[in-house]
Amino acid sequence: MILLILFYLTQLKKENKHIDLSLPPVRFGPEEDVNYEGLTTALRKAVRLQCAIQASDGHWPAEHSGPMFLTPALVSFVRTCVY
Repeated sequence: MILLILFYLTQLKKENKHIDLSLPPVRFGPEEDVNYEGLTTALRKAVRLQCAIQASDGHWPAEHSGPMFLTPALVSFVRTCVY
């Protein structure tokens, strides 16, 4: 099932060729401070990827139907474990 979802998302990225996904990856070391340029590049890359895997009618065709399905659980996990 996961392979099918990954295949479908790959197909969507190929269909949405007008979205530029060629931004370089942003990596910060454990001792580095996060700077504005790196954060902006990472956010732009994430938003462009979400736009690239979005279908033409506006939904994210996957088992979880979009990134908002897992966001509340992620926020709760981070809130519980970090703070």
